[in-house]
Order: sequence, then C-alpha cells, then structure tokens
Amino acid sequence: MLNNRATEIRDLTPTRPKGYPWPMKPPSALLLFTACAHQQPPKLARSPMASIPPSIALAPAIIASDLVETPEDPQINAYLRFETGLFVGNVWFTGGYEIMAEANHQIRSVGVDLQDIEVGEKQAREATNQAFAQALTELGANWTRVPTTVAAAVPPPTRDKYRGSHPDDGSDNVNLPRFEWTPLPLNKDALPALPGQPTAILVPIIVANYTHNAGWFAGQAKGCPAGARFHVLWSLHETSTGDIIAWGDANTRHLVPREYTPNRAQLDDYQLAVEASLQSLVVNQLTPTSGD
Repeated sequence: MLNNRATEIRDLTPTRPKGYPWPMKPPSALLLFTACAHQQPPKLARSPMASIPPSIALAPAIIASDLVETPEDPQINAYLRFETGLFVGNVWFTGGYEIMAEANHQIRSVGVDLQDIEVGEKQAREATNQAFAQALTELGANWTRVPTTVAAAVPPPTRDKYRGSHPDDGSDNVNLPRFEWTPLPLNKDALPALPGQPTAILVPIIVANYTHNAGWFAGQAKGCPAGARFHVLWSLHETSTGDIIAWGDANTRHLVPREYTPNRAQLDDYQLAVEASLQSLVVNQLTPTSGD
C-alpha cells in the first residue's frame, strides 16, 4: 500500500459550555481515531500512484467527525471536535491566554467561540469536491461522480500521535498534540451502485477546515496571527475488493503576519487561499510517479 503525506463574525464573547473542562475526555467512539504513537516519517513530495486507473468514481467528500459517534449536545460536540483536530467552521479567540496545569501546562486562549459550522461544512464539501474533480480532469482521468455518499463503506481512519517537536510548533494554527492519519480499506459490500462499473473509487475525507482570528491554539506558546487551515485525507480504492491503491494527506495553512482581528471579507480571503493551496496539493499528489 502506497501513501503520500504533504500540510460572519457574530458574537465575539466566549461561548464555552458551562463547566467546560480542559482537556475534555473524548467519548470512546472518538478513540477509534487514535493509534500507537510513532515518529512522523519524512513527507513525500509527490503521489506514489504508479498510474491512473482505467476508470475512477469520485465519491462526495466526507466530514471526518461524521464517521464516529459524537455527543448529542451540539455545543459540547463542537468543542470536542475542535480539541481533537476535527473542526470545520470559524474559530474566534478572546481573553488572552491561560496555562493549563491539568494539560501538561500547555497554553491556550482563554475564550474560544466556534461559529459558522453548518455553512463551513457545506463550503468545505464543495471546495473539496471541486478540487478533486478539477485534478482528475487536469490529469486526463476517465472519471465519474458517485451520486450519493459512500460513508457507510468508510471505516474511521486511524491516527498516530506525532512524537517529538515539529518545526511549526509555537506559532501554528493547530492544536497540539499533532496526529498522523491513515485511511483503511473500504467495506466493498456497503458501497452504493457505482455508475459505469469503475475499477477504482476515490474517497476524500475532510479532517478539518477553519478560519480564525489571532490567538493561541492549544500548546502553541507564541500564539499565531489570523489565518486558515484546510486538511483533507484521501484514498484510492479498488472497487472489487475495497483495498487501498494509493492515499495521501493534503494539509495546508495560511497565516497573515500582524493580522489579529480580521473582518468577514478577510476571513473569506483566508479560506480562498487554503482552497487554492489544496487544489495544488491534490493535483501534485494524484500525479503518477512514472515508476520513481
């Protein structure tokens, strides 16, 4: 198995749930995302796919947090997803930072308001679907869209804790600890009918996509300026078996130095920047290696 690893502002008052603890212990279902810790290997610059399959079905993008059970309370659910790196929407920090003795003395913003979740998820799905569709077209692939979700056939990917420090630690726009994601084979028997009987199916999973003002993500001691992040895990599977042909991790960020309180238009600019970067990463990762 081959793989490739690449990376309306409303009420600004904190809306942390009453009695909200830090860190929040994830329900057992979310632990399906957690695997053994290991040192992250060097990231490959290109997709390892040796050749483009004769025909590809492009599945609609899936939000990663939809693959596991989460708390019924939507507010608690949103904060849990944010803490575990699965948030989609807008993040607004307030109130300076705090040191959390109960979380290995990590720093994080005192207040965090999680906004625009429904709009953000719709936007992330559309941008991801467009990125992969455009990439397949540019690469000359023979492809069709799958008209319905394939989420029932997709098991939750595993994620391994990143050991040691990362070059971006201190001022990055992601909560620590970092994780490394790995997709699993599909349940071929749970796939819907695929038009044209394609030989392969491409499944994009949106891990996270958010815009934000300046603040402190958990563990980022220096804080970071305003910006955005878009993280998509994708996998290409044989339709006959569900086995993985190739997969990749497209993770991109956009940070604007000395920008602290962006307006709505600026947040849109940041989102457009990571969408453009995602498009470039996807084309790069899907390009065959020609036997390299």
